Amino acid sequence: MTSIENISNPGIPKAPESLPAGYAKIKPEFVVLRPHIADPSGVEEPANDTGNEQSSFKDLDPALNSGADEPPKKKLRLSGAEKKKLAREEGKKKRGMNTNRKFALMKDDVQLCWKAAVGEQCPLQEKCYYSHEVSKYLETKPRDIHFPSPSALSSDPPFVLSSGSKSDGLGINSIDPTASCPVYLRTGVCPQGFKCRFLGNHIKRDDDSIDEPGWKLIMDESLAAGAKEDCEGNNIGISVIKQVRTRKYPTPLADRYIAETQQDKEVQDSHDMSVDMNINTTRPGTLPEMAINQLPEECQKETPDVPMRPQEKKRLHWKGLLYLAPLTTVGNLPFRRLCVDYGAQITCSEMAVATSLLSGSREEWSLVRRLPSERAFGIQVAGSKIAPLTQIAEIFRSEFGLGAEGRGTGVDFVDVNCGCPIDLVFKSGAGSARLCQS
Repeated sequence: MTSIENISNPGIPKAPESLPAGYAKIKPEFVVLRPHIADPSGVEEPANDTGNEQSSFKDLDPALNSGADEPPKKKLRLSGAEKKKLAREEGKKKRGMNTNRKFALMKDDVQLCWKAAVGEQCPLQEKCYYSHEVSKYLETKPRDIHFPSPSALSSDPPFVLSSGSKSDGLGINSIDPTASCPVYLRTGVCPQGFKCRFLGNHIKRDDDSIDEPGWKLIMDESLAAGAKEDCEGNNIGISVIKQVRTRKYPTPLADRYIAETQQDKEVQDSHDMSVDMNINTTRPGTLPEMAINQLPEECQKETPDVPMRPQEKKRLHWKGLLYLAPLTTVGNLPFRRLCVDYGAQITCSEMAVATSLLSGSREEWSLVRRLPSERAFGIQVAGSKIAPLTQIAEIFRSEFGLGAEGRGTGVDFVDVNCGCPIDLVFKSGAGSARLCQS
């Protein structure tokens, strides 16, 4: 028997009288039918013509089709660590969703050996994995990049005048003799060699070769000599960094100073302990007699006052000079170069952590480089203990020496950071934390 509601609304099914636990009865006028979505495979499911009210109600809620007879599963309780781990895994799944990006490794058709690329003889010879045939590499090399001169630019289309034929007169289309290598024009030699994308500026035929006409790189000795004088100073070699990292670099002055400091500290601690014991054994309100006699004999010896040497009395004469304060992540080489051009007379490097320098961090060692135009240059070091600070100061003195105006190398002074408020630096005992140390 059909109800009146189903006659007036034939498209709305009647709610069944018996429902699973947890489901409430809904009036037919409040039932919302979901739109039918066609199957992308093109196979349509047969319509439900059985007239079963329970099955038509299940079509409205897919939760009923997943097994209403089964009891609901209990929600797992996760600990804080498990929740964080689950969140990290979900975050990793969401990373890199743009799969259309291409990160293909660009390789040359002929992979030239780096020794052959700079015109040197490869020590591995036939055992080398890469090719040593320069002519074959130049045949497959992409054409040089050409930057038009200002005279070739125009305000009318095509805005850049054609440079003429691509024929280079050298027999290989990859070489453009009109190209200009900025590194070669600056330093007189290009470290990329035959792999440079501006190769036409520093290559020529080598007619003196024994087998077949080869190629030769051009080097301008006058530009190279001028660039050597104008390059940055305070460069440190890889072998020295390895010695510092493995603690094989000799620092006799620092070691002796650290040993004396440790000995003085032990003597002072033993003296404080003996005085405390004497105070605790006396009557309340009295002091131990002749407490001065409890000092070790070494402390009671009378020694003549040694006058300070002139080197120890050296003072920095900064009166009336313009000082550029050390700026972390800002005071790099290009910034200091501009400041020197605008009148800065005393400059300082970015903050370098002493422990990172001693661990051989090449990124940290790059902060101590100096420009030839810097008249007075200092290195700022951050550290919490005496040992690494004294050791790194002696390494500066041994490797760089004292600063000399016009030489472009050396260190004029070492600045100990006592004001950095960064939490990472403060919690390590360096920076502004040193103001709290006695």
